[in-house]
Amino acid sequence: MRGLPLLTATLEVVTRIQSDASLAGAKSKIRRPDNDDLLNKSAAWTVEAEDLGGEITIWEDGSSELDLVDFATGDVHSEHRQLDDLGSVQVAVEAVRDWVAGRRLPVAE
Repeated sequence: MRGLPLLTATLEVVTRIQSDASLAGAKSKIRRPDNDDLLNKSAAWTVEAEDLGGEITIWEDGSSELDLVDFATGDVHSEHRQLDDLGSVQVAVEAVRDWVAGRRLPVAE
């Protein structure tokens, strides 16, 4: 999956996951593809709750960047992933949700 279908699927997954009860009270922002930037179409989700924050950006070629931050300690974990299908998008977005919800599950190295 690539291009607009990937970004559309990403936005659907993020919209569903951002309403998860574990993120109640979290600040959340979705950035949709910019039609004026034909070279770098991407979708992103930023979410913060208490001392934890996360952001995922997914580009139309399937590359993605996850940033997980512990504001209390200043620790940051950044990770690049190549997303090939809806399942890999789901897993990546859930990693951000789980971090911010305080589950602190290990992320892929």
